Amino acid sequence: MRQAVLASMLMIMLLAISPWQNTDAAPRSMNKQQAYRLLKADDSNLVSSLPAGEREILLARIALDAGHTDEAIRLLSSGAVKQIPLAALIRAEAYRRQSVEAARRAGHYAHAVSGDIGKLQKARLNGALDEAERRLQAFMDSHAVTQSDRASPAAAATIAHAGLSESIHQMLNSWRRDWESRNADRYLGHYHPDFRTKKYDFVSWSRYKRRINSRKKYIKVHLSHVRIRRGPEHIAQGEAVLVTFNQHYQSSNYSANSRKQLYLVRQHNGGAWLILFEGDADHLYLRPVSVVKNQVSHG
Repeated sequence: MRQAVLASMLMIMLLAISPWQNTDAAPRSMNKQQAYRLLKADDSNLVSSLPAGEREILLARIALDAGHTDEAIRLLSSGAVKQIPLAALIRAEAYRRQSVEAARRAGHYAHAVSGDIGKLQKARLNGALDEAERRLQAFMDSHAVTQSDRASPAAAATIAHAGLSESIHQMLNSWRRDWESRNADRYLGHYHPDFRTKKYDFVSWSRYKRRINSRKKYIKVHLSHVRIRRGPEHIAQGEAVLVTFNQHYQSSNYSANSRKQLYLVRQHNGGAWLILFEGDADHLYLRPVSVVKNQVSHG
C-alpha cells in the first residue's frame, strides 16, 4: 500500500516538473460589466458559493467605480453584510464620495467649510477599496466564457475548463470556510485518505491540525488569483489537477501571506475534489520529489 501511494505521489510530482499546459490562456477573464450582471442575477453556482456578504461587497465595489454611490450604500446596508468590517469601510467611502459631490454642487455656499471639505477629499479608504478590488479580480478570474467563442472548436475546451474551474472554486470556498470554522471534522473532510508528506500521513496530519487549530481563538483565510496550472490528468486516485493561489492566513496567534498550490483529485466527473498534497508554490514544483514531500503547511 505504501509503495502504491508513493508511486502515485511520484506521478503527480512529475506532472509538476513537466512543461506546463497553458490552461491560463484558454479562458479570458470577464470584465466588470459581465461580473456585475453575473453577481446581480445571483443564479450561478459560482455566486452562490461565495461567503455571506461577499456578493454585496463585490457589487458595491463595481457600483463605486461606476459612480453609483446610492446603490453601493444600499447594498452595504443589508443584513448580509452587517457584521463585516470591510463592508462598513466601503460604505463609509461611498458616503464620503457623496459628501464631496454635494459640496461641489453647493459651490460658493460651501466656502465656509472648504477646509473640512479638503480634508474629506483626501480621506479615501484606499486599503478597503484595494482589498475589495483584489476579491473582485479573483472572482472575475474564476469565470471566463465569451459568447463569441462558443461556436468554435476551442470553445468546447473553454466551456469545459470553465466548468472545471467552477467546481474547483466551490471546493476551495468550502475548504476555506470549514478551515475558518475550526470544525476539525469538516476541515479534514477535504483531505484524501492517501494525503501524505515525508513527515505526515493523513492520520498524523489530522492529529497535528486538530492540535494546533484547537489553540486558536479565530482563523481567517482569504484566497485570490486562483489558477488551474496543470490537468486534468489521471492517476491512481482518479482525475487530478494542480491549482495555485495567493493565500492570506490570519489567526489569533499566527499570520502569513503565501503562494500556495494544491493537488486535487476526484474519482469521477462531478465527484468531490479532495486534497492529495499541498505546499508552497514558490518552492514546491521544481524540487526533487524527496524534498517536495517534506513541504508542510503551518497554517
